[in-house]
Amino acid sequence: MLLASASLAIRLFAPFTLALCVGAGCWIAGSAYWLLSGFTPAVTGWWLNFLVVTVAAERLELSRMLDVPRSSQLAFALATLALLVGSARGEFDQAWAPLTAAGLLGYAAWLIRYDIARRTVHLPGLPRFSAVSILIGHVWLGVAGLLLFVAPPGTTAFSYDAAVHTIAIGFVLSMIFGHAPIIFPAVAGIRIRFSRFAYTSLILLHLSLALRLAGDILERGEWRALSGWITILALAGYAATLTLASTTRLLRPTE
Repeated sequence: MLLASASLAIRLFAPFTLALCVGAGCWIAGSAYWLLSGFTPAVTGWWLNFLVVTVAAERLELSRMLDVPRSSQLAFALATLALLVGSARGEFDQAWAPLTAAGLLGYAAWLIRYDIARRTVHLPGLPRFSAVSILIGHVWLGVAGLLLFVAPPGTTAFSYDAAVHTIAIGFVLSMIFGHAPIIFPAVAGIRIRFSRFAYTSLILLHLSLALRLAGDILERGEWRALSGWITILALAGYAATLTLASTTRLLRPTE
């Protein structure tokens, strides 16, 4: 992936192609750290950076369709730098994570301000669903940054769990929900129809995360366990909704 991203950056030198290289580099850095030193929470920061920076790079590319000021690219670069330095410091394994928190908040603010989803949310059908999924994901990214400021991973029993799941479920899985009906047909060559019932699974996904965060904060293990089952239900329900909408008339119309 790094070689492919670097090849793209050579042919098209732009901030988003450079960000793709950075994201792939974070994956390599985290895996190398894991192989050399064994798994520690510090490795998680690099792996999460791969996901966050790669998604942000894709949104940065789409922002070219809007009238985005060039100064915004500097803000994007500074947020990326903060995430990289935070991971290098191993902040997911410390009681103080200011750079990682600042980077996540910076990304969240940039994405909420400049993402094209702010426009497509006004369109009907699948464009609106994708935009809603994306914008909610941006909000959760900001929540993760706030959590790292208020309760860094090394301060309470479940603060690490809260930060990781806010990013991995709230941001990453929400992005997958929003992009799956668009990306999967292009990759698999299978037409997928959208149904408004997909919102049910999206709501369940974010309710499961809210329940997990409540369980982390209040140290309620049974809430955390229940949230996992709700997340599984949301994923299975989403897959079933798209399948039924694509193969039967049961979950139509699509608007």
